[in-house]
Amino acid sequence: LMDAVATLDETVVEMLLAAGADADLMGQPGAVAHEEDEAEGLFEKVVGADDLREPQTALAMLSSICTGFAPSFLVTLVEQSTKLLTLDDHNDTFLLWACRWGHADAVRVALERFSADELGANVEPPEGGNSPLELAFMCRRHAICLMLVREWQRGLEVPDTRREGDYIGIKTLKIAIDCGWQDVALQIIETITPFDPLDPVVTEAVHEAITRRWRNCLGALLARKVPPTVKTVKSAPGDHPAVTACKYNDLSALNALIAAGAANLELACIVAVWLGHIECFKAIWKVVNRSSDLVRASACVAALTDAVEALKMVNKEARFRSVRVHTEGRKVEECISGWCSARVLHRAVPSLFRVIKTEHPSIPLLCAVSKGHYNSASHLLENGADP
Repeated sequence: LMDAVATLDETVVEMLLAAGADADLMGQPGAVAHEEDEAEGLFEKVVGADDLREPQTALAMLSSICTGFAPSFLVTLVEQSTKLLTLDDHNDTFLLWACRWGHADAVRVALERFSADELGANVEPPEGGNSPLELAFMCRRHAICLMLVREWQRGLEVPDTRREGDYIGIKTLKIAIDCGWQDVALQIIETITPFDPLDPVVTEAVHEAITRRWRNCLGALLARKVPPTVKTVKSAPGDHPAVTACKYNDLSALNALIAAGAANLELACIVAVWLGHIECFKAIWKVVNRSSDLVRASACVAALTDAVEALKMVNKEARFRSVRVHTEGRKVEECISGWCSARVLHRAVPSLFRVIKTEHPSIPLLCAVSKGHYNSASHLLENGADP
């Protein structure tokens, strides 16, 4: 069997394994690559004639000579091997080797027979070394990453979190998001322990889940008590997740944030009106604190964008609260400054930032007339605006 594995003779290996050859027998590797095979890059020459090496299994011998290429008998060999912690010539176990080179089918078979712990996934690597999961994320092995994080159990500490590194612990969530691996990201969110809901990677994940419309990930984050108003200075859409939801017109995400207790929704309300996302505006208008500043700012922005439906709702609120929106008052810029900084507004909606900085809107009728919005101007004149 070892001779057949060493020469990558697929037919003979399959015949021997089918006939009951013991894949766990330990022997002295003596595989020497033929010059033509080396030239074709099929495998590495790792054994010399005078080398003295520790006994190995057939699988360890195979991982010593193969990298990204693997013969067809690899899965069968894994199915019949139990000594999967035997080191190859590179001091790698089977799992380390498979994670490095992406042999997902072999890993799947191994995990069907043994737990990740039994395969050495949780053994702390030596200084300068890497764990199997770390290698899988470093090498962007999607299928293997998913299989290994599914081995985590919520409430039990993930061993890699005890070390520092860019490819372990909660940082794996950022990699999964950057790679577009929704399934891996969801599994990490649901099970990783310990879990800090205010970790920068987690707060950024809230915005990423909204922008990518990964609603199951957003739900999982909120279920793990990530605050629905959590801020992050790295977020491109804006500091408040509700602003991100309004910008991307994601009513489902917005409702999830509101149901989780999102507050300070004034800027999100203005953004929804400015972008014409009326359903998002309606959802916020039901729950937001409708102060005189918000009523005035919303009326002006609705007039600027000819959002008549929103304008009607705001005008009704102005009459109910006796807010004098049709007279000279605080500028929209002054109103918004009470909710967020200029930097946040500019990052959220640059076009709105420029308008309020250059046009200084403060009276809804003037806003509508300046843009030639007949419908908005007509409604305002019919409802108390002073021409």
